[in-house]
Amino acid sequence: MRSNENHAYFAYEQFLVEAMREVASELRLIDLQNLVLCVSGQRRDMIKSLIEAATELYFAPDTIRYADFSEVSMSWEGMFQIKFDFEFRNKGVRIYFSMLLRTATAAIHVNYVAIGDNATSMSDKAKVLAVASALISARTRPTCGRLAWWADTAQPRARITSDAFDHIDLDGLLV
Repeated sequence: MRSNENHAYFAYEQFLVEAMREVASELRLIDLQNLVLCVSGQRRDMIKSLIEAATELYFAPDTIRYADFSEVSMSWEGMFQIKFDFEFRNKGVRIYFSMLLRTATAAIHVNYVAIGDNATSMSDKAKVLAVASALISARTRPTCGRLAWWADTAQPRARITSDAFDHIDLDGLLV
C-alpha cells in the first residue's frame, strides 16, 4: 500500500472511531457472559440482533451491518477481547472494518474501502471527504466529538496541509 493510502486508511479509522464510539458503549451494556456465549457459540442471528439494537440508536437503517464474523480472545489474567466484523454502506461508500471491544477501550481496524465507481480518478483528499460525508449522513444523531461540527454542513470543510498526506489536518480533526 502506498504511503498516501496508509494516511487515508488512518483517517478512515479515525472517522469510524468517532462514529462508532457510542455503539461500542452500547455493546458493553450487554451482559459479558451472554455476549461471550453468543460469540463463542457462533449464534449469528443473536449477534446480528444485538448489533442492530446497538447501531439503530445512532445510524440510519442498513448503513451498519454485522458482517457475520466475531471471535473472543481470553487470557488467564482475565483479559478479554471480542472482535466483530462490520460493513458500512452509504452514499456509494463501502467500508469493511473490525471493532475490537475490550473492557474499557475499543479499537477499529479498516479492512477494505470502496468509494463509488470512479474512485481510481479521485484524489486521496476527495476519498477521505467522501468517507467522512457518508459517515455523517448515516448518523441519526450528531456525534459528540471531533466530527460534531461537520454534521451541520452539506459539504465538509477540509484543509489538507500536504498533497502527500504527510500531515492530515481536516480543520483540526486529525493532527
